[in-house]
Amino acid sequence: MDAFNQKDAMDDKGLSNIPTLTGDNYTLWKNKLKFFLDAQQLWEVCTTFQPPPLTETTKIKHACALSHLSVTIDNSIFNATFSNSDDVTPHQVWTLLKSKYAAQSIFSLCRVWEDWDSIYYNTTLMQYIDKVHKCLTEFKTLGIDVTHVLFSCCIISRVSRVKRSIMETILNDPTIAADPFQLLAKLRDQAIFEVTQLKRNSQKRKSELTPAEVLST
Repeated sequence: MDAFNQKDAMDDKGLSNIPTLTGDNYTLWKNKLKFFLDAQQLWEVCTTFQPPPLTETTKIKHACALSHLSVTIDNSIFNATFSNSDDVTPHQVWTLLKSKYAAQSIFSLCRVWEDWDSIYYNTTLMQYIDKVHKCLTEFKTLGIDVTHVLFSCCIISRVSRVKRSIMETILNDPTIAADPFQLLAKLRDQAIFEVTQLKRNSQKRKSELTPAEVLST
């Protein structure tokens, strides 16, 4: 490993890609910040207690880690975390955030999963797609890998129960079938086509009505 360098450790390039911790998104925040802190050689001081007396290098690492931690949490969490102590360590901060928000993130995941489990294709195809897309986006926010094939399998299963012919056409391309977002994009194309066809058929029926039938409608 390269020797520790304070300038490199304080470099905030890439920090903007880390979501601000708001509570619900703890898992995503933790996973992204871990990579960043590890690259800056600061991960260890966050996750491992450093016994006194601290070396000068460890003190510098503490200061760098606290600086990065403080700008990746929202103001309310910052105030609750940093307001009670002037000599707080990154290990204390990390442990506190984990104890307070890891469980909250799990509860949020359970809530989104309940929403996901309740989505069925029992309205229009477009409404079903919108609900699924919203849920997948929430899963991503919580740090869940939504590219897993099980998400696609669930979509395919529920649409097939109503319109198997649609899925049989899409499943000819395994790349699309394995990616839930590509799958939804294809289904959205189909939904738009269906809406367009319904409008055309409705207009055609109206054009075929006799004057008396038009007056009676």
